[in-house]
Amino acid sequence: MSTNTHGGRRPGAGRPAKATQRDDIAEFHRARTRKENALADLRELEAGEGAGRLYDRNEVLRVIAVTIAIFAEQLRSLPDLLERRAGLTAAQCDLLERLVDTELEALRERLLAAVSGKTPPEALRETLRAMLASVQSGGTA
Repeated sequence: MSTNTHGGRRPGAGRPAKATQRDDIAEFHRARTRKENALADLRELEAGEGAGRLYDRNEVLRVIAVTIAIFAEQLRSLPDLLERRAGLTAAQCDLLERLVDTELEALRERLLAAVSGKTPPEALRETLRAMLASVQSGGTA
């Protein structure tokens, strides 16, 4: 009886069994899928900007800040206008100024309460604080 040592099965030869193969290919495909999804989302955002459905956040915040400042400025000018045009007394104008300031402060508090409940990003929160400070101090944003 002779033993044939040529050909046939040898230990360690051939492709590894499935249990010992690495799953790099599956991980690669998952990473590729995540990348493709992110790129698709980015393209959708760019298309939304181009179509006018999305706006630059900084520009929107700037417009809101200017709007709030103009609103506060217009309200604060009411006592002087009424004094000149309707003949209000100085005491009535002082009362009106206090009422306007009280209402602007109430508006400021309501805006802060609405924003703090949703916990926006810190940059947005700081921008809103700056806008509200302009309402409180009577300056422009």
